[in-house]
Amino acid sequence: MSQEFLHLLENNFLGVINYVKKIQDENGNTFVEVKPLYKRWWIWVLAVVVIIFIFAALSGGSDDTKESNATAHTTTSAEKGNSKNRTDNSNSLTIDYNKVPIISEKTYKLSVSDTTWNSASVSISSARVIKVKPFEYNSESGKKAEGLIILNVAVKPSRDLTATFPDQGTIITNDGQQQEAIMPSMKGVTTNWGGDIANGANKSGDVIFPLEKLNNISDIKSLRYKFNASYDTDDYEDENSNHNYDLTINLD
Repeated sequence: MSQEFLHLLENNFLGVINYVKKIQDENGNTFVEVKPLYKRWWIWVLAVVVIIFIFAALSGGSDDTKESNATAHTTTSAEKGNSKNRTDNSNSLTIDYNKVPIISEKTYKLSVSDTTWNSASVSISSARVIKVKPFEYNSESGKKAEGLIILNVAVKPSRDLTATFPDQGTIITNDGQQQEAIMPSMKGVTTNWGGDIANGANKSGDVIFPLEKLNNISDIKSLRYKFNASYDTDDYEDENSNHNYDLTINLD
C-alpha cells in the first residue's frame, strides 16, 4: 500500500474525529452532533480511490497467475526439420547423383560358391535387399524400381578369362521377377568390374538388380543368379571355353 494512500487515510480519519458540531440548549447544556459519514464529500472520494486501488490490485494478480500457469513449448522434430520421415545421407542411396530414399533394407551374410568350372571359382558373400522410394532406373523405357538387390561377388580364375561379366548377370526371384543387372554410378558400391580377368587375380565387386515390385523385403526368400564366363582358345573342339554360371541363393 502506497505512502500517499496511507497519508490520505490518516488525514480523513482525523477528519472523522474532529468533524463535529457543538449545540447548546436554552439551559446552557452543550451537545455534540456528529455528521453522518455518507453526507461527507470526501468519504465518496475515498471510496472511489479504494475501489480503484482494489481493482488494480486484482487485475495485476490475475495477469501474474496467467504467467505462472503458462506451459513451456518444446520444439518438435518436425519443426526442426528432423522428422523421422525425412531422408538424409544416412538413409538414402546416391544413384546417378540422385538421392533415392531407403524405406527398409536387410543384408544377408552368405557363403555361396561354385567350383564346377575348372577355369574359375565364384563366391557370393552377401546379398542386400532394399526397399526404396520408387525411382526411374531406365531413362529410355521410363521403368521404375521399388527395390534393389545388391550381390557382392568374387571371381578367382585359374587361367586368363575374357568376356566374363558377373556385373551384367541376371536374377530370377522366388516371386517370379527376372531382371538384368544395371550399372549406375552409385556411392559406396563397386560396379562395372567385369571383362578380362587375369589368372591369379582375385576380382570382386557388386552386382545391382532393380526390382520393379517389392512390397516387403521379406518377400524375397530366394533367387537364381546367372552370368557367362569364357576364355580364349585356338582349339575349336574345346567346348569348355564358355561357361554359364547358375547359382541358387537362399535368403534365410
